[in-house]
Amino acid sequence: PYTTLFRSFHVDNDMNLYIGTQEQGLAIVKLNEVENANSYNFYNEESNIDQKIESNRITGIQEDDKNNIWVSSYNGLHLFNKNKKIFIHQSKLLKEKLPTVIINSISLKGNSIWLATPGGLFKLKYNDNKLSLEDSVTKENGLNSDFICSITFDRNAKIWLSTHTEIVSYDENKRITT
Repeated sequence: PYTTLFRSFHVDNDMNLYIGTQEQGLAIVKLNEVENANSYNFYNEESNIDQKIESNRITGIQEDDKNNIWVSSYNGLHLFNKNKKIFIHQSKLLKEKLPTVIINSISLKGNSIWLATPGGLFKLKYNDNKLSLEDSVTKENGLNSDFICSITFDRNAKIWLSTHTEIVSYDENKRITT
């Protein structure tokens, strides 16, 4: 039997449902068309150029303040161009190279994109159709482990990270982990 493991989902401001899977890539459907199997657009590694995303393992889907859709995966970060209905891989947006392409989790705060990876926590900014690396938090900055599983924020502007061994808070302004 055909089974799909769902890893993430998101409903955008235009009422589109984005569904990220463990091994089948990503599907997009209008929320009011979810019952119609023919209404889904599928994006994966094997798709033609127009419907290609560079990974079948989707780990997160987020929408920023400018209605950009960001998709994290086991092969980096992808920006969905809603007008052209194509995904743009981070390699076309980011001139710096991250130490890993695997992204375990994504979180947005203001105009920052935070990536949890096996190589640490990374903060990116998106301006003028380009990504730039703004900050990184690793063992060199005081973490006990570089393997970050997940990220969230509290109302006091602290960033909370989970690793394989602990939950850590990070004060971005003071650059202190506790």
